[in-house]
Amino acid sequence: RLGMSVEDVHELTAIDRWFLSKLYHIHVVNQSLRTMTLPELTRCEVLLREAKRTGFADRQIAKQLRAAEIAPQSPGAGASSE
Repeated sequence: RLGMSVEDVHELTAIDRWFLSKLYHIHVVNQSLRTMTLPELTRCEVLLREAKRTGFADRQIAKQLRAAEIAPQSPGAGASSE
């Protein structure tokens, strides 16, 4: 986020490079999600699959998508009436 490499952070903190590289990958996937809308993501199967493989839950993925492009649902949408 601050433009530091995994190696720079490792040298400053002595945190394991493997762990730092995993965190960096999560950051990269997150940043990629933030550039997309839901229709774009549904066409980009590779990114969706990688986000899920990386550990993102559906709600986390939805939250990261460009929110301005997503129409809000009404509170009762999808609820069945009896």
